[in-house]
Amino acid sequence: MKQGHTLLELAVVLSLLGLLVLVGVGSARGRLHALGVQVAREEVAGVLREARSAARVHGGARVVVEAGGRVELLVRADSVIRRYDPAVHGVRVVPRSARTRVELVYGPSGLGRATSMTLDFERGGVSRPLVVSSYGRVRRDP
Repeated sequence: MKQGHTLLELAVVLSLLGLLVLVGVGSARGRLHALGVQVAREEVAGVLREARSAARVHGGARVVVEAGGRVELLVRADSVIRRYDPAVHGVRVVPRSARTRVELVYGPSGLGRATSMTLDFERGGVSRPLVVSSYGRVRRDP
């Protein structure tokens, strides 16, 4: 007696494996989008934290956020200390205000000057906010 599998059995097994791979790839893609958003949000939070420190050292600092991308930390006469572009991770930064360019100003004490705002980080259907209080502190909402 010969042992083996029929063509129908092999086709069913391969179809099931194909479905499992398809589901796994979709799930992995969503996780990659969420990871990219998380990394970009933490980078921008780091720029804001660095701005507070730079303001204490240099007597003031500004963070400029362009809609859709670039974030710059400036001190004194527009000297750029740090530049970050979330597009590196495929992430778009969208201010919730109607402005396309947002400027956060930090005074010599490291506190923000009425700089409250919310930035949304978006990639592939995943969106996460970063909230900046009027004193320049950062809060990450889930």
